[in-house]
Amino acid sequence: MPRTKMWLVFYAAIGTGILLGAIFYVGFFGEVAHTFLHESGLGLPIAVVLGLLFGFSYYLFFKLLLRAFTWPFLRRAQALVVRPIAPLLPAWKSNELDKLEEILNEALGTLERLDLFSEIAAELVSSLDPQATLDQIVRTAVETLPGDSGLIFLLDEGGDRYAVRASHHLPVPEGRVGEISFRVGEGVPGWVATRGRPLIIADARQDPRVHPLLQEAGVRSLMSAPLTLAGRPLGALNIFNCSQIEAFDENDLRLLAIYADLAAVAINNARLYGAMEQEREKLAGILRDTTDIVVVLDEAGQIILLNPAAERTFQVPAAQAEGQPLQVLGVSDLKAALDSARQAARAVVYEIAVPGGSTLYASVSPVHGVGWVMVMQDITPLKELDRLRGEWVATVSHDLKNPINVVRMALDLIEESGPLNEEQTEVLGKAREGSLRMQALVTDVLDLARMEAGAAIRAAPLELFDLLAVALNEVEPLARQRELRLRTDVPPDLPLVRGDAVLLTRAVVNLLSNAVKYTPSGGQVTLRAHAEAGSVQVEVNDTGPGIPEEALPHLFERFYRVPGSDAHAEGTGLGLSIVKSILERHGGHVWVESTVGQGSTFAFVLPAVEEVLPDSTP
Repeated sequence: MPRTKMWLVFYAAIGTGILLGAIFYVGFFGEVAHTFLHESGLGLPIAVVLGLLFGFSYYLFFKLLLRAFTWPFLRRAQALVVRPIAPLLPAWKSNELDKLEEILNEALGTLERLDLFSEIAAELVSSLDPQATLDQIVRTAVETLPGDSGLIFLLDEGGDRYAVRASHHLPVPEGRVGEISFRVGEGVPGWVATRGRPLIIADARQDPRVHPLLQEAGVRSLMSAPLTLAGRPLGALNIFNCSQIEAFDENDLRLLAIYADLAAVAINNARLYGAMEQEREKLAGILRDTTDIVVVLDEAGQIILLNPAAERTFQVPAAQAEGQPLQVLGVSDLKAALDSARQAARAVVYEIAVPGGSTLYASVSPVHGVGWVMVMQDITPLKELDRLRGEWVATVSHDLKNPINVVRMALDLIEESGPLNEEQTEVLGKAREGSLRMQALVTDVLDLARMEAGAAIRAAPLELFDLLAVALNEVEPLARQRELRLRTDVPPDLPLVRGDAVLLTRAVVNLLSNAVKYTPSGGQVTLRAHAEAGSVQVEVNDTGPGIPEEALPHLFERFYRVPGSDAHAEGTGLGLSIVKSILERHGGHVWVESTVGQGSTFAFVLPAVEEVLPDSTP
């Protein structure tokens, strides 16, 4: 075994251990132990064994302690252990302490590189300037690798040439750096990008892939690593050495590949940020220029954003409103609309009355991860037009009542004036049916006009069980005529509701008669009711043909009839509009659910009251 430095340390440690063992033996065992061990012949072996254990333990401690040193103790180990000992032993042939110094130096270099990687990673996270990050990467690569200059090639905007995007200490005049470029697939960047792997060129002067300008500037060797993103080439990172050939090895190439990956991440971050900024600018432009009023809220209902249209409408600056509740806008209906959307847990539409007489049509929708967005349009002109149209229709309808009554009276007189033949009787019957339909239409129009005009209603606590029974009795003859089954599921202990008995009965009759008219013979119409938290829900279900989905939003509009529906079904087209108006006047709302081929369900909700009906017993 050659006497290297570490072996001499081992021998010295063993000798020191034997000496310590002998001292331990004499000093601690005493005379009795000495006599016993001397007589038994075990004294010397024990001393030797103890010495060996002490020596070997000291050696292991010394060796493992050196190997366990890390930053910042490596520099101290290098200064305190290696350098003072080495001059004392010039004759040793196999210098393991020199090897230890090399290991320490490599470890120090690795830690320095890790520090640089940390700095670059921090730059990637914190900086939004891709050029600064690329400059730092190429500079760090030059400083930590055996090179004296470097550059980063990137594809230009046209995607057909590699041009210099960042450089450090290039041996080329700054004014000529722009001349260093390659077509896609050509030169060093084309080679590494096409093959997707790094490259070392030991003698750059002899390789045609190196740009002539770099060869003229004295570049003697280089290495290059591709910049790729999801398998797509972006460019290449090149490091040059102008003083020697074969300046780089495989370890250098692996480190360069890491720098190239960092550069690719920086480029990707820059592109993502640019795309995000572009989309943000588009959204800001839309919000700025649209005439729609946009209010964005967080989950708690605090204002996040007001667009300029909202600022003008509510006369509140966005900076003053942000972070405040909706009440800061001074419109109570906004809070009611938000509460309605929260309760429904879905998008809802709502009419917002703004102080000053304006009316807004608002859509309140939940936005995942944000809160709520309210988009509103000013429908004040449309509401005014609708009011004028309603007044005109009501006026015309009122004026038509008397002529219609005259026509009916004339038809009755004709029938009573004398015997009629079969053809005359048929014509008279059709005329009477037409006059009845006209009278019903006029009555419906006038009733709807009165409801929309806000005519007073005679509200009182009502037993909904009795009200629904009256409505069923009124529709039962029509159902029997059409051979339909009427079913009920109405508990007698429903909560009281407050309203006008005549109007609410008419609303239920309209829903029941509508179901009876559109359900084929042999079908079934079911009336259900049940109590909910603070309200009562009533449902009318039929087994009719169902309603197409595209027609559902229009069912409660005036004079609307579902395309393709039974043309012979009687009706004015105002029944559902009247139902909607009656229920809204009573603080409720109505909706419909339907599936083609399976039937429809019309339902409404009324608020319950806790008032007790007066005792009618004498």
